[in-house]
Amino acid sequence: MSVLVINKLMFDGSEQSFYSFKIEISCPFCGKEIIFLADDMFPMKEMNLKSFPKDFAKQLNLRRRANGKIFKNSHGLQAYAIECQCWDCEASFIVVAGIGEIQPSRFNVFLEGVVK
Repeated sequence: MSVLVINKLMFDGSEQSFYSFKIEISCPFCGKEIIFLADDMFPMKEMNLKSFPKDFAKQLNLRRRANGKIFKNSHGLQAYAIECQCWDCEASFIVVAGIGEIQPSRFNVFLEGVVK
């Protein structure tokens, strides 16, 4: 497995808009567009980290917090992930994003990268 670092602000808006915000990325294998809701992502602590490359956190600039169970990005937002499968090439990969409230009712989504 390898890591594709992106580190891009994808969303900066209200809490109400966050729940319907769709993240659009290209499949890292064939380039086909993949779309999913940011609200569908899971906290990294719920993922099986054994399936990730050993140094993925360092490559994506994520830091461990709370006894190593929670990852945060360079902006202090909790890291979330979702496993995706491309409908065209059937490749599987994991998208990692920093998501959180930066001010009352104002959310950010930073696309950190893809583990493929």
